[in-house]
Amino acid sequence: FLCVGDALDTLERLLPGGLPALQARNHALALDAQRVLTRALGIASSAPPSMLGSMASLPLTRRPGPPGAGFSDSGDPVQEALFHRHRIELPIFPFAGGRLMRVCAQHYNRLEQYERLAALLPGLLATA
Repeated sequence: FLCVGDALDTLERLLPGGLPALQARNHALALDAQRVLTRALGIASSAPPSMLGSMASLPLTRRPGPPGAGFSDSGDPVQEALFHRHRIELPIFPFAGGRLMRVCAQHYNRLEQYERLAALLPGLLATA
């Protein structure tokens, strides 16, 4: 609570144009990430661009069995493989009988990171 003002000042100084420029950059990167990942997975976008900020959620293939099948106390096997084998942090969680992944775009992210994820996901999903 005490550092919110300093945090906002820091964000304001990251790019020329301040916080609005940072928000616009992160929004554009989230849209690019969504495009790259939906293409790689052969799925439709889960939300129109106007409904996204700096985060996009995308459905993953349904897993056989009841909702949540394959999840353990430690999470989804694809999420675990991404983190432990590739050092990629990607939240994947049960949702509406299937799975949902969430990608976020921040100042320190680059499109190449989402392209790498897009290249890895189809193979990991096929074996999980």
